[in-house]
Amino acid sequence: MRYHLKVGDRFLIQQHAHQTITQESDGMAHVITNDLQGVMEFDVVKEKEDAYQIEVVFKNLKLKVNSSLQGDLLLVDALDFEKDDAQSKMFNSLLNIPVTILMSNRGEIQEVIGGDQLVAKMIEASGTEDPNEIEYLKISLNNEFGSEALSESYEQLTFIYPAEAQKKGDLWQNEFDGKLKAKNTWTLAGITKDSLHIQGSSKITMDINDENSSMKLEGSQNSTVNVNTKSGFVSKMRVEGVAEGVALVGALGAKEIPTQIKSTIIYQLIEN
Repeated sequence: MRYHLKVGDRFLIQQHAHQTITQESDGMAHVITNDLQGVMEFDVVKEKEDAYQIEVVFKNLKLKVNSSLQGDLLLVDALDFEKDDAQSKMFNSLLNIPVTILMSNRGEIQEVIGGDQLVAKMIEASGTEDPNEIEYLKISLNNEFGSEALSESYEQLTFIYPAEAQKKGDLWQNEFDGKLKAKNTWTLAGITKDSLHIQGSSKITMDINDENSSMKLEGSQNSTVNVNTKSGFVSKMRVEGVAEGVALVGALGAKEIPTQIKSTIIYQLIEN
């Protein structure tokens, strides 16, 4: 059980992530909904001993953020962007810019090169020249598109394989690190000629901090994964999670706000 890739292999993955953040304060619920749809292309450019060098590019990215109190906060389609809109231009600048990853044959991301360049291009596309605004954008965008953030994001899709051979019904474990920390237990639930069916259950913690707020939450996550036996690459993955805890918002001092996050992420292979 591992990846069996060769130079020239190409995988087009469609991602749909839906997240609902519910916060209770003074008897009132505030619900923020994040909906992200994207297409990523993975191209294998080099084989190394027990690892692969892969170029990843965003082919499309759509993002909608809605507040139950304030309405739509963000609505971006990177392909159908508005030339006079800074946010549209920033997201459009992400498209077709390669990021290089080094991935072990188990799917562990060993290195990401190019995230910093993505952030720099987004800042340039914003058109801002104010040093304070540039610094704020750099911090904010690094949290989502910097090399470390991308490594954590890609690994949740790729890092599913054990160190040892397994048979149907066997269990193995691994961990993800970063803003979302997960201790995962995987089960080889089914085997056919063309695919493996893997199920995962995870204990998760979320520790998110920025200049204006922080969140500390704990919860669980369940995954179902189908992979192609020839390449080892995911053909479909569905991840559902819920976490609860508290948020601290700078404008409200040290007040703890009960917070729940529910999320569903679906990865679908649409071409290879």
